[in-house]
Amino acid sequence: MAADLDPALAVRVRAVADDHLSGASRLTQVAMEILLDAHRVGDGDAAACALCAAQPAMASVWNAAAVAVGADGLRRLQRLNQQVRRSPRALARVLTDLLLTRGEGPRVLAAPLVVATVSASASVRVCLEALSERTRLEVICTEARPLLEGREMAADLVGAGIPTTLCTDVGIGAVMAEAGPALEAVIVGADAVAPRWFVNKCGTRHVVEIAASLGVPSYVVGSREKFIAEILADELRSSRGTSEEVWEHPPPDVTIANPYFERIPVELVAMFATDAGPIGPASVPELCQSVVSRADSARLIGIIRLARGG
Repeated sequence: MAADLDPALAVRVRAVADDHLSGASRLTQVAMEILLDAHRVGDGDAAACALCAAQPAMASVWNAAAVAVGADGLRRLQRLNQQVRRSPRALARVLTDLLLTRGEGPRVLAAPLVVATVSASASVRVCLEALSERTRLEVICTEARPLLEGREMAADLVGAGIPTTLCTDVGIGAVMAEAGPALEAVIVGADAVAPRWFVNKCGTRHVVEIAASLGVPSYVVGSREKFIAEILADELRSSRGTSEEVWEHPPPDVTIANPYFERIPVELVAMFATDAGPIGPASVPELCQSVVSRADSARLIGIIRLARGG
């Protein structure tokens, strides 16, 4: 079915597939713009199928595609698009309240609040910028090999006036330990949140587990469209990069593995900061079931399997 897609739309879908640097929030907005335009020219099903193939690990793209192919798809997709555009401000408010009040009223911090993050997430960046307006903040960020998008994250944070330490992915544990009691939290984004696990850049589980060993809570920032029901979660596939990104000319007998994403159990997280408010790991399955109907999910799966020829 992707072969039937309007050529101009196909070019835009290929750009989504080739974009390995932008975060889920940005790619979701681009995907929804494609889906809206495709609906207007009668290519909604083909665009939905193509976009899921373009970003096989990104729940928000799959959820948007499921909405687009469902009943009254255009109107509901427009509403979802509006929700996504409003979500950054809500996420920032929720996370800021989690860190600065902890349900006990405003905290007075004598020293800068130190947090650690992984790679680059637009949602996390917006939250950290909002947090820095309320308190002194310092950030530890991994560089996120092999594409090093963490460097751009660090530059953006420093540009917003937030002191930031960039470290190698494997060096994050040492840097977190050196921060000592000042380290308040680990804050990461998510490309997908399923009932039992969430997906983020490789290295996230390592950081979350280090945080747990230090007695530091981890928070996942994710708006509702990233929460995906099990029926669609089973269809998600991890994206992998080329071997050249890791080692341009390896010896013939060396096999290069370059996964971009990994799954992390939800129980390793203290709280999920969503645009609907904070929720604990036990409430994740309920939110996952509420985003897209089972009928719309099943229809999308049917379209994709038909396109695959089986």
